[in-house]
Amino acid sequence: MSMSPPTYARNRAGPGGRPQLESAVRTLEWAVARLRDNPSAYHTDDGERAQAQQARDTARALERVMLEQQHVVAHAIEQMAAGTYGSCEDCSRPIAAERLRILPEATRCVDCQGRRDRSSRARSEGVG
Repeated sequence: MSMSPPTYARNRAGPGGRPQLESAVRTLEWAVARLRDNPSAYHTDDGERAQAQQARDTARALERVMLEQQHVVAHAIEQMAAGTYGSCEDCSRPIAAERLRILPEATRCVDCQGRRDRSSRARSEGVG
């Protein structure tokens, strides 16, 4: 028996929210698999050792970013399934519809995400 999310969450997702997120997951999975299959695909001159190493490093960094984004998108899909999509996971207030339209994987309102970003930035800079 499948359960659909409450009307509120379904409406907050917008007309294509879940399909858009699921498509993003598939695209990220494909891109990560491609990087793993051929990490040297992003350079043309295998004779240049430094250039080849840089290409491998770039591929690994890109893979980390894509895997993180895949995790974020999957988390938003989990929220849809739980019926909590569209509510900030920190303060529980509704996430603005425009924010979800532009960034359907958002799980925090602008204020809470801003606080989280500032806190992360301060930690990475060794402040506080």
